[in-house]
Amino acid sequence: MTIEHCGGLLAEAMSDNGACRPNGSSGLINPAKPPWLCSPVAGNVSPSVRTSDCVFGIPGIWGLHVRCRLPSVPTAVAVRFDNQRLAVGDADGRVTLWNVNGSEPLARWSWTGPIRALAFSPDNQKLAVADQQGLHMLAAPNPPRAGVELEPQQDYSHSVPLTALVFAPDSVEVHAGDASGKHLVWLYAAAQPIRQFNHGGPVYGVALDATGSTLVSASADQTVRIWDAQSGQQRAQLSGHQGAVYAVALSPDAALAVSSGTDRTLRLWDVVGGRQLKLLATLPETAYALAVHPEGNRVLAAGADRKARLLDLLTGSEQRVYEGHPDFIHGAAFQPNGARLLTYGYAGHLRLWNMADGQLVWEAKLDRVGNGVASSPDGTRIVLANADGTVAIVPVPETVR
Repeated sequence: MTIEHCGGLLAEAMSDNGACRPNGSSGLINPAKPPWLCSPVAGNVSPSVRTSDCVFGIPGIWGLHVRCRLPSVPTAVAVRFDNQRLAVGDADGRVTLWNVNGSEPLARWSWTGPIRALAFSPDNQKLAVADQQGLHMLAAPNPPRAGVELEPQQDYSHSVPLTALVFAPDSVEVHAGDASGKHLVWLYAAAQPIRQFNHGGPVYGVALDATGSTLVSASADQTVRIWDAQSGQQRAQLSGHQGAVYAVALSPDAALAVSSGTDRTLRLWDVVGGRQLKLLATLPETAYALAVHPEGNRVLAAGADRKARLLDLLTGSEQRVYEGHPDFIHGAAFQPNGARLLTYGYAGHLRLWNMADGQLVWEAKLDRVGNGVASSPDGTRIVLANADGTVAIVPVPETVR
């Protein structure tokens, strides 16, 4: 790689095989070579960086040098796979996007602290940014907007600084290394919907089967609807509730669905036949959340009476009541092994219970209005949906796993 001086201090250069090496010139910005400067960069790029002016030489495009003026010391760099765009992160938390054939920045974004790593996706549609707070995802707007190539779409917090980033070939998985030696994987989720399912009113509950082929939804229009999740075609519209339907859950084999609404009833539905099987139970208060046990024989209903009730899925007989939740329960879920259950309330109270004896195992309080809860497949993390538009991931303490 040709290294060119342009009046600033030379930080360091990276050899073509990706190994960090000092340039040997005087005035090295950081002789200790911080790890984010030594990280491989997307597109197999070998950068030379300066404090205010910079020149980037790109292997494979001989003679091309990108000149740019940066507002701060550059700390990370990535070139898009089509070699048309350059992203540079700096010590003040800014990321600047450049056209490799131009001298003026196309866009600039700001986060907290030095940018530690950058990576473009192979489809040239996304940019991953790592800083002191975690991972930030930028992507092309959909639908496209004139003059906007990328926009921030997702943020993931991480307690340990990330040190390297790379996209998988599918442009969906983002692999990262952190300062504690861990390898982490995030998934990019599209910010725009790929399919829309229309009710006659607000939708309060949805359930998707394990194969991703059947979707069931509950709405203020007093119906439960069954959809083909792949085509968007409605398979059935189910009526019976006398008021808004707040929650719906599927059995593990997706043969049965159970719903709850403002009429305080639980109703059992035949998903394949598209019909109501029975009025399963009438509750003291409205149930805002439902979950079917992994074995498919019981349903958990929780809501306005601040209690969670375990009922037989086929007979509706009550088997156990979990009491003591301090607020309206908006979310309920079983852990994958079926031995414990979760409740999450309006005031942000999260509780983990033993299913068999009803004992409270662990609790936490978030400063959020809680709307929903789910467990990771291995039961080590809890995912919380909040009314402020955020999703929180809470680790389950190892002592109670």
